[in-house]
Amino acid sequence: MDKNGICIWGKKINQVEANRYTKIVDGATYIIRNLHSHMLMHIPGSDDVAGALVKQGYDNGSLSQLWKIKDAGNGYSYLFPRHSESNLVLEVRNGATNNYANLVVNPLDGTDKQKFRIVYNCLLYTSDAADEEDS
Repeated sequence: MDKNGICIWGKKINQVEANRYTKIVDGATYIIRNLHSHMLMHIPGSDDVAGALVKQGYDNGSLSQLWKIKDAGNGYSYLFPRHSESNLVLEVRNGATNNYANLVVNPLDGTDKQKFRIVYNCLLYTSDAADEEDS
């Protein structure tokens, strides 16, 4: 990484090519893999109901392991389970701010508990929940 925070992969790479592999595309579908366990974020049993718990599990190729990322404004994103037809979105349950808080899916309401910041650090994307309180 250079002094400007740009990833350098080789002599002939340019920023347009780097962006092709390092930028989140609004509305595109992604898998989200845990760096430690290598498991994917998914909704067990492909539940399509409000309040369904989000867990990690082995890659099984199901739609419940795919997430559509959409812009939420101000550098934050919403994560929609690809298999859902109910306009459900990932959120921190009850807007909790403590360690080990559960993730669930619920109908989109636009509050901060449903907004995540996705950051590229030259190796992988990381995510943190919106750091402002619900308005």
